[in-house]
Amino acid sequence: MVGRCKTVLGVVAGTVLLVAGPAQALVLFGADLQGAPVAAKLGARPDYGQFWAGAWNERSGWGTVARWTQQLADAGVTPVAQWYYWSGDISPACVSHGCWGHGLWKDRAHWDADAARLADAMHGALHGRRGVVVLESEFNHRGMEAWEPFDGLLAHQAGILRAHAPEVRLVLGFGNWNPRFWPGFDRAAQAVDLVGFQTMRGATRDSAASYAGAVDAIEAAVRQLHANFGKPVLLYDLALSSYWEPQFAAAQNHVLQQLFARLPALERLGLQGVVLRAIDDDPTMTTSEYYGMGERFMGLRHADGTWKPALGTWLAGVKAARAAHPASPSALAWQPRAVGNPWWVEVALPGARGAQMWASVDGGAWHALPATSWGDWAASSHVRPGAHVQFHARLPGGALRDSPGYAWG
Repeated sequence: MVGRCKTVLGVVAGTVLLVAGPAQALVLFGADLQGAPVAAKLGARPDYGQFWAGAWNERSGWGTVARWTQQLADAGVTPVAQWYYWSGDISPACVSHGCWGHGLWKDRAHWDADAARLADAMHGALHGRRGVVVLESEFNHRGMEAWEPFDGLLAHQAGILRAHAPEVRLVLGFGNWNPRFWPGFDRAAQAVDLVGFQTMRGATRDSAASYAGAVDAIEAAVRQLHANFGKPVLLYDLALSSYWEPQFAAAQNHVLQQLFARLPALERLGLQGVVLRAIDDDPTMTTSEYYGMGERFMGLRHADGTWKPALGTWLAGVKAARAAHPASPSALAWQPRAVGNPWWVEVALPGARGAQMWASVDGGAWHALPATSWGDWAASSHVRPGAHVQFHARLPGGALRDSPGYAWG
């Protein structure tokens, strides 16, 4: 994935079905930016938009980050930045002493400075709306999987991102390998909001049996990450290559069929979101990446627009999941009780008794709202008229949910 800077639409924590009793989680879905209009037209509009950022932005600038962030946020889509500074150059030696990668000098000072630039670009475009950053995607390889100092460095990065963009939620980006070492990144996991993992399959690297067992690997990862860290889990990059069709087009479809069939169990284990790599194949994708020629066939539709079997499965699965659970955050029963009162912040969320609640004003820091004896969450706090107020809840099962923004006064 070295140097990848394609935009991708994905999902993180979506919405909740509000019923009497415990709130139920909902996994939402998405695809790449280029495929978003296709998905929307076919009834599977993305909820969260994801793009890649890395050291290459030192050359290309951070304006693209700001533009993509604003474009997505203005469309009602939460922007998700895949922060990929070290990319395939990562190693203990590179992080410790610096290294050249793709014509750029990389070191910890540049990593920290670029993280601040990334967060500043997003913060300036969000205007108080929510954003998400996946922290150092697929970092745990090339000797990093057991290198304990990186745990503290990731936690430090999380602090930089929060300081520069307090409205951004953070996801720790494990690759789905070497799981015995995952518990060693406890400080980094504590510093983020969700823990994430990547799952990829392709005939150029994986056996037919390994490909067919992708959902077993997904379940094992969700189970372990949630058990290790007690936080919601995001599958932030699901990439299934159909290269060597028709055999592996059928395998791609079979994995998605299994995923949707087992989705309720995965939700119960803590899965909060799935990010699909792409709707369409990309014939221009470099073959120097891990899956070689397979990298060009990660979509659910051929480059000429013809459908693979997996596209129908994906669309049907997304529609069924959304029919089972209301899918729009704005449709939830968030009830701000004190709009117009500049000295009191209160919100009700029916069906979420036992949740933890926070409020943010104008995209600033999140402040806890204690539960009241009458079932709401409230605090005495001054909020200027016209301020943008948003609420954030951690539900009893661990699911994270955001309200729409409200103008106070």
